[in-house]
Amino acid sequence: MSLVANGTGKPEPVFTSSQWDALRACAGQGGGQASNITVVSKTCLDGREVSGVIDQRIELYDADTGPASPLPCDGWLPVPGRACP
Repeated sequence: MSLVANGTGKPEPVFTSSQWDALRACAGQGGGQASNITVVSKTCLDGREVSGVIDQRIELYDADTGPASPLPCDGWLPVPGRACP
C-alpha cells in the first residue's frame, strides 16, 4: 500500500480485484441494462496522518477565508462572567 495524493480534486475510484472483475462482467453484458454494485471502503490512519490531514484542511480553509482571529485569554476560551485564567 502507498499513500499517494490525488491532486485532481475529483474522487478517485480504487477497486479490489474482485470488484474490478464484477465491473468488467457488468460492462460485458451489454444491452444497456443497469446493474447495482456496492462498494465498501475503509481507511485507517494513524495519529500523524490524521494530524496531517487536519493541518492541510486548516491551511486550505485559511487560504480561502483568511486566518482565524487569535483566541482571547492567551489561547483559552473565556468563560462568561469570569476573568481570563
